[in-house]
Amino acid sequence: AGQVTGYVSGVFAEHGATPCVAVADVHQNAAAALTERIGARSKYSDYRELLENTEVDAVYIATPPNIHHMMVLDAIAAGKHVICEKPFMQNATQAEEVLSAARSKPDLKIGSCSSRFRDATTAHRACEIISEETLGSLYRVHFETVSAAPPVGSTSPAWRNDPTMNGGAILHVWGSYDLDWISYVLGDLFTPRSIFATTVPFLSLTPERGCSTPDVDGRFSAEIVCDSGVSIHWERRAGEHGPPTHHIEMRGESG
Repeated sequence: AGQVTGYVSGVFAEHGATPCVAVADVHQNAAAALTERIGARSKYSDYRELLENTEVDAVYIATPPNIHHMMVLDAIAAGKHVICEKPFMQNATQAEEVLSAARSKPDLKIGSCSSRFRDATTAHRACEIISEETLGSLYRVHFETVSAAPPVGSTSPAWRNDPTMNGGAILHVWGSYDLDWISYVLGDLFTPRSIFATTVPFLSLTPERGCSTPDVDGRFSAEIVCDSGVSIHWERRAGEHGPPTHHIEMRGESG
């Protein structure tokens, strides 16, 4: 996950309070380059050898999603805290297995990416508005995000275009952010009873136009009806022409 690794490694390099002591990568040249960049003391070609390093307290997993499951379980078994890139797991069964393993090691912290912290000010303010009933009884939430098309000439690694490896396209890859925000902000009001949803493939961005053509879902739209009386419109679209947008709207009986 080159782009992710580059972004995260920059954080390790800039903030000495959380030093990176070891790197694991099946590509030794990549491991060597990353080790030098962030000043790690050790590098490995097998992540299981890294887990045996007693200097390692926590691991950051930035691999293709199809191997998250085994790596997270191995890290928990080794007694390491874990931060794993999203999509966290590929299905509910894997997530339940990780949850069970995490419960067996209550002193460990296991987490994935979370919008409630990435956009903490907005999320916390939204929580206050709901808990203080500023809007009265909440009945409608509209959550919509549209991402811009990839830059002309950009390409994706093969695993990103393979549904067996990428974790499930836009719903898994980006929907995790949205659901984390929605469930955190709404709290007990988020009690889904019925869901109607559609998914649509990415718009055709042909190689002739400078882009790869992933055979994966690029848009979804859902209507969620909750037992609490709240209805939610949730929509995310990616790779479209035109400007990106992010819009969250909450309506209550008095505002």
